[in-house]
Amino acid sequence: MRKFEALVYTSTAYSNCNHTEFVLKEEIYRLPFRAEKFLDALKNDDDERLQEMHAHCKPDWPNTYTFSKCLAENVIMDTASDLPIAIIRPSIVGSTWKHPMPVSRKTNNLILLYKCEKYK
Repeated sequence: MRKFEALVYTSTAYSNCNHTEFVLKEEIYRLPFRAEKFLDALKNDDDERLQEMHAHCKPDWPNTYTFSKCLAENVIMDTASDLPIAIIRPSIVGSTWKHPMPVSRKTNNLILLYKCEKYK
């Protein structure tokens, strides 16, 4: 990794949507258990252990997508905290207009279409 400069991970603004604070801080909200233990239970098909860990997650996440993003952020912090890390949390992810390739415009993204037409 001679040319490694930083780890940039794209998460979501909703990775911590289960917190009731009005303004979330720019930090990693830690799970009540090590992410590695959850992944081990998942790999081993240990439903009982998964249910036990899930019960400690209060408040709960509204869906598996937001929970998995929080889990990924925790994995990064547990395994790569000695590296320069940037976690980007966009609220909306859409298609690109020109880059990396023009074909990416064919996804019928209405927001992107509106922007492209507006700035012609």
